[in-house]
Amino acid sequence: GPVLYRPAGVHVLELGQEKGADALASLGVPEAHERRVSYDVRYVLEVVHRQGSIMPPVQESLWTADRVPGEVELAIWHSGSGPDPAICLHGITAHHRAFNALARYLGASRGVVGVDLRGRGDSAKPESGYGLETHARDVIRVLDYLGLENAVILGHSMGGFVALKTALSYPERVRA
Repeated sequence: GPVLYRPAGVHVLELGQEKGADALASLGVPEAHERRVSYDVRYVLEVVHRQGSIMPPVQESLWTADRVPGEVELAIWHSGSGPDPAICLHGITAHHRAFNALARYLGASRGVVGVDLRGRGDSAKPESGYGLETHARDVIRVLDYLGLENAVILGHSMGGFVALKTALSYPERVRA
């Protein structure tokens, strides 16, 4: 079989030829015990198939994982490395990958941070504490963690309500 090189911090998944790079969704399973990749892994690569395979080449992972510590630990995901990233908040049943297209478009030039809101994606799932004000405080925690005085905050569906609540409660921290 093929020889694989595995540098530190890289996990290789064999997903099969019927799946593409988006099959890496196993990173965002709702329960920690269902994850196939530990939290300290920063990049995930699909196994490279033999020469002549019909499998298209897989590009570097779109997102890099990070954790915001606190009473409820939040998972955040970086795409690109611009000094002023757009902060992206997903809808109620989603997670950061709802912003994959935006990350592909803006990530390289501006930087994008996708937040897994509490109770979703890879963030902690407390028994209670899911009101808009609590989510807005979480957004401020993310900004503090990233060292951002203020930011452009984007939201989809419920994430739009969280972005609006953040802007109303902390107007000095939200530029747009």
